[in-house]
Amino acid sequence: MSATPTLSLPNLELVSTLRVAPLNGPPNSEDYNDGEQEKLVDLTTLLDFLNDQLMPMLNALAPAAASGIEGTNIFGDSTSEEVLFYDASTETSMSVSDSMRFLYGMAQTIQTQLSNISTQVASLQARLSSTNQNDISLALQGFTANLNSQSSQLQALQNAVSSLQILAGTSMDGTAETPVVAAGAIETVAVVWTVPFSDNTYVVSYGIEDASGFLQVTGFTYLPSGEGILVHVLNTDTSASHQGTVNAIGRVSALSSGS
Repeated sequence: MSATPTLSLPNLELVSTLRVAPLNGPPNSEDYNDGEQEKLVDLTTLLDFLNDQLMPMLNALAPAAASGIEGTNIFGDSTSEEVLFYDASTETSMSVSDSMRFLYGMAQTIQTQLSNISTQVASLQARLSSTNQNDISLALQGFTANLNSQSSQLQALQNAVSSLQILAGTSMDGTAETPVVAAGAIETVAVVWTVPFSDNTYVVSYGIEDASGFLQVTGFTYLPSGEGILVHVLNTDTSASHQGTVNAIGRVSALSSGS
């Protein structure tokens, strides 16, 4: 792909030619025919631009892009079925922010595993040193240094992914079954995010699936440290209990916040 864009929409200009034709003159004059021919050429050029350039770009975006183009509705690679770009459970391509969350989750898992191994190696090294088995102790020291180096590199990757998440926009979704809500009662349901937000400044949207139609969400409160939300569900039926499913989405984007 060329580093210099070939399409610059702000530079488009409308050019027209004024041709003089006699008042009430015949429609078969040369000027009249030339003007109509130019209109056809201009319309054909516009149609080619729409079909060959603009429409392929728009069709490559996720449906949610109609509300604004950001990382939550731009596909990372719609032609790949690798786990980084494709969700096999839903059989759909993943957005840029989905891929960033996937990488972030993997980095956190590996970080935890490396930390556990480092702790075990340090403990074994201390025990070997206390029994004068210094040759093995020295080998473990090298192994510990390698682990620490890998851990630092992983932390750098984790920080980079976090930065990309901020740029692309971050969103998490979750579901939770309600308990059986007694007639006229209110129950609180916890929806916990797979990857916590950094704080509680994100925006929440929610809904409830309920075949009876008597359950409704009356509001929510944040759990500490961006972990999730508590959703309050009211049963408006005064004679029977009901149960449903709460669906919630948390979303924060540096592109749309303006802060």
